[in-house]
Amino acid sequence: MVNARNSYVNKCKDFVSHFTANNSTLIHYVRNKKGQKIGVIVAARTELYDYPVVGWSLCNIKKERFNKYIGLQKALSRAVDKNDGATLEDFGVKHTLPQATLKHFGDFRVRAERYFYKVEDPSKAEKITK
Repeated sequence: MVNARNSYVNKCKDFVSHFTANNSTLIHYVRNKKGQKIGVIVAARTELYDYPVVGWSLCNIKKERFNKYIGLQKALSRAVDKNDGATLEDFGVKHTLPQATLKHFGDFRVRAERYFYKVEDPSKAEKITK
């Protein structure tokens, strides 16, 4: 049983490393009141889409422990899935979110828009600061 879980975690690590290798992924961990990680929200720009797609994963903390690789794999899979994947604009509007991730999404959206800011003409770019 332990070997099966370890092999699944290793597969998740490989999947996640593919997305995070070229710095095209933004990650935000969702924490509970005790400060423990219970979920993750990701925004990723892939070769499939011109725009960043968003996904989420949330752990049932009463039944299981959060593993960051499994959480990232589920969130990234949700993001690139044509049925579940959403843009920053329609995420949370057309797609339902768990309450725990919904309260973190407003700040994450602003952060993701700055991270994936695309300039058509670099000579006209302004410095983006917060």
